Amino acid sequence: IVFEEPEFNIDIFKVEIIWDNDDTGNTEMHRNINGVWSAEINELPKGTYTYRFLINGIFTINDYNANIYKPDDEGKLWSALVIDSEGRKLYNNTQYGVHIEAVQITDDYYEDIDDSIFEFESSTSKQVVVRYEFAKITGAHTASVLWINPSGRIKAWSEEIIMPSVDKNLVWFGLDTSNIYEEDSGEWNILLFIDGKYIFSHSFSLKYAERKAIPSFSVTI
Repeated sequence: IVFEEPEFNIDIFKVEIIWDNDDTGNTEMHRNINGVWSAEINELPKGTYTYRFLINGIFTINDYNANIYKPDDEGKLWSALVIDSEGRKLYNNTQYGVHIEAVQITDDYYEDIDDSIFEFESSTSKQVVVRYEFAKITGAHTASVLWINPSGRIKAWSEEIIMPSVDKNLVWFGLDTSNIYEEDSGEWNILLFIDGKYIFSHSFSLKYAERKAIPSFSVTI
């Protein structure tokens, strides 16, 4: 099983395979000089094994090369490794896709957006929100977003499931600016992954400023 680091300057220092249906613990992966992490899995008996990559012990993403995904009891998609009775790994040759129609960055979860906002201040903006419009969806997909601060640190991450729809499929991801500090001031990047594959990034400026305290009043009757 192989994981390739995204073509973006973030510090990935540890990758593990976590198994949804196995009590043996995580499987450690090893990195080569080209940024490719890999792990050899011993011979497995017939069955379906679901897994994800755990990055830096912080967030998980799917294996883009699996092309077979299975939901758990909570509806979360996992990569699936399917082994037949002869010990062979089965492959799904059907191609699934999703098209990204539009991307907007703003300060709230709006249905309609005229223009994106690219400059924010933590004292006046409670959040930064990126909205993706997906279309031409075949199959189920996982959209994952990483919020990278100016120093290259992963500040937050989240994911959503994308399902086929006759209408446009809008998906929002938000960054809470109450967790922003002085060292976070500067240009941020939002990294988008689909099914564990890095797609592209978008940038915005976020300036730290202390929020003014709301004055309190007392009334004597």
